[in-house]
Amino acid sequence: MQRLFVALCIACLFPLQATSFSLTGSYWEDGSARIYVGRENIFWQIKMREAAEDWNDHGEFDFRVSHVSNPPCDEEGFLLNGFEFREVDCSQTLFGDFVLAVAEWLPDEEGRIQQAGITFNSNFEWGSYSGPVHEEIVDFNRVAIHELGHMLGLGHEDTAPSIMSSVISDGNDITSDDIAGVDAIYGDGPPPDPTDPTDPTDPDPTPGTATVEQKCQIDQLSSAATYCKKHIKCEAKYVKDPSKDPGGAGRDACQAKSRADFLANWNDAIGNASAAAGNCANQDSSATVDAVVDLASLAIETGIGGGDPLNPTDRKMRQKVMKKAGSMCDKDFAAYETNVTQQDVVKLANDLANARAKFLNSANKAILKAASSGVAYNGDPLDTVADQSEQLASDFGALVAP
Repeated sequence: MQRLFVALCIACLFPLQATSFSLTGSYWEDGSARIYVGRENIFWQIKMREAAEDWNDHGEFDFRVSHVSNPPCDEEGFLLNGFEFREVDCSQTLFGDFVLAVAEWLPDEEGRIQQAGITFNSNFEWGSYSGPVHEEIVDFNRVAIHELGHMLGLGHEDTAPSIMSSVISDGNDITSDDIAGVDAIYGDGPPPDPTDPTDPTDPDPTPGTATVEQKCQIDQLSSAATYCKKHIKCEAKYVKDPSKDPGGAGRDACQAKSRADFLANWNDAIGNASAAAGNCANQDSSATVDAVVDLASLAIETGIGGGDPLNPTDRKMRQKVMKKAGSMCDKDFAAYETNVTQQDVVKLANDLANARAKFLNSANKAILKAASSGVAYNGDPLDTVADQSEQLASDFGALVAP
């Protein structure tokens, strides 16, 4: 495996006209990635979380934010999915005078990203603001969004208005061109062609401040989160157009793969803890716990419903509601992951409430849009769907807790 990197520079850019997003050729296989934000103080943690959630709100990718204190890389240059202000990047190279930040990622031979890291140039004065670029202070928000864009697979784009421009500009929002790029990577089409890697390194996925036992708990929660999200999104893809998957064979295969991945990841978590001379609080066989996620995911899918097979507007609306339910499930689990090391019941409650609010807002938008075309939603109330997701995460959190 080899590491790729890309830097953002400081300069002025005038907006151009076009839609021609650029892709790095690298991607996260399940359409989500952890980002650890706990290395810096709480202000920067919040700002990085907001940048990640901005991407989550605009496309088909999910950043899963954890407040574990991981740097972008360790002293050997191994990438750790964190971010930090430093004077050097992960290869220990000093930043150039005009380089604001660097995103680095590790793809395998097929372009699938294994680990990543983001380093901000500490030689600059950093702040948080919108609107035109200030001469003396760099806006962290737009740079963080930009670097996270690289982390999910977007390249530099200098031929259209884009947060992914290679130089910082007065634009501080994700654009339609950026969203089109994310959809191209994580939509229904094939993954992007991999690029030729140039710089070797290896991953180390261990969070910096978690004990062996906590790391196992986090990994087990993460495996369940991915299983829930993928299970629901497999059904959502089928709901959108059942005629493309007669009998649901493709959906069933998709869900079977998500289950197999869960089984493997659960067992790996136990094996990794044992190899590190520790033990997981829950060492049950994965085959005995997968039903907890499977049945709850199925209940959410059934409650939302498949809609009228002859009405594409109805199907599209339910597909969107279902996908948002999958994202909420993922975020609910992420809240419990963060709580493993934070042990902050107020923060846990706030994270769950934020996940619920985002789901209700986006799902209601899809329902209202369908209603404007005369299509009514008659599935389970959205609050019921949200309750099911929260209950699953709570039940599973208790299942793996010491």
